[in-house]
Amino acid sequence: MKKLKSILFVSFLFLTPQFILAQKSVKKVAKTSCKCMEEQKGNTELMQKCLVDALVANMGSLSKDFGLKSIEELGNEEMAMKVSEEMFKRCPTELMIMSGMPYYEKDKDFDCESVKNGKYYYLEANEHDVEDTIFVSIDGKKYMESMEGGKYFSECEVDWNSKCTMELTSVETNHPVKMEFSVPGQKFNYDLIQIREEYVVFGVMVDGFYAYIVYYKM
Repeated sequence: MKKLKSILFVSFLFLTPQFILAQKSVKKVAKTSCKCMEEQKGNTELMQKCLVDALVANMGSLSKDFGLKSIEELGNEEMAMKVSEEMFKRCPTELMIMSGMPYYEKDKDFDCESVKNGKYYYLEANEHDVEDTIFVSIDGKKYMESMEGGKYFSECEVDWNSKCTMELTSVETNHPVKMEFSVPGQKFNYDLIQIREEYVVFGVMVDGFYAYIVYYKM
């Protein structure tokens, strides 16, 4: 069972952006585990048990939907992704807490105009696994990042939609890590999550990961 848990918790970090139609077994697992997890008040060990219990209880239907032959195959990547997608829609707070990831509750109202122009910075590990300060400038339709004292840069075009989502279209970068997953014309949607006096939080999906970026105001 310990091996099963390890497989599941690693797999559940890979949240894909496509919320495709889920099988009944997936919806049942998500509904049952979310309800149980919400009652555990942040106890990650009990929250993990909720999920494992729901998976084991629905082993029969999951086997039919995903062709599983044994309980060890409950770590099946396709199944894990679909369950995590459904859980992310039903109980995102509990899913993030259980996975050991930070979670920020989305504000109900925003003053989007207040973040469309400004200077910020955020922290990120560079290619040497050393924490680097990324300086950000948002100026109307232009988004610029400067890294490692100006040695590297990234430039994007900015477009905002009615839901306060900042759409970045990659223009150019010379940063070795960013060049691996960003090509000219590629788009990234940054969901505005929180606006505070000292910082702004965005959520973004990149390569199957949903992550939060805290932009500190300068």
